[in-house]
Amino acid sequence: MISFKITLESGKNFTFEIEKANRMHSAKKINKPVSWTQLEYHQCVNCPLTINNTPYCPTALDLVNIVEPFLYISSIEPVTITIKEIDFEYTRKTDAQHALFNVFFYIIYTSSCPHQQLLRPLVKYIDPFPDLETMTYHLLAMHLVRDYFDQPECATFRIEELKKNLEQLELTLDGLLDRIRNIISGDATINSVVIMITTWALIIKSIDKNLELVKKNFNIL
Repeated sequence: MISFKITLESGKNFTFEIEKANRMHSAKKINKPVSWTQLEYHQCVNCPLTINNTPYCPTALDLVNIVEPFLYISSIEPVTITIKEIDFEYTRKTDAQHALFNVFFYIIYTSSCPHQQLLRPLVKYIDPFPDLETMTYHLLAMHLVRDYFDQPECATFRIEELKKNLEQLELTLDGLLDRIRNIISGDATINSVVIMITTWALIIKSIDKNLELVKKNFNIL
């Protein structure tokens, strides 16, 4: 379990808990879901789910309790975020959009969305407020290890396959932005998703360059 506490300058605070285990949602367990969580509402163009089996978007359901309190919060509102696990605690002063970005980051890494599940093996290694080089290293390492576990006798590093997987994941973030764009007055939540989309776009665009930076850390010339 990961706990997030976001405190506004006024002293008002919001606490969210995210379960690391795979979260499979059932429509029967949902109490009065909001309309934008329905699967067909701005459904992602690459979504493989169907309304018959999955009436609600898994990621939207994970986000609804986080999005609602910040509907009217400005993206530049100063906040303090504290992230806690059993053996870890991290506190940082930032603005609302970047605090929410980090909460959403953990949501995406633990989502039961078929495309976002690509990131699930990394949930144990997430760093708060990671930079692009750190994220690229984790993605490259995960891709190589998964390749080895799938076919240990002939594992190869296929960077283009990783790029394609990340592009599919980026489409799910575009879909998420479309879901929440029309229900929010404050821009903190929207901008946090925009930051995430921009981050993934930068990773995809600069992955070859960042791979060279990672390579230098291994002293490989």
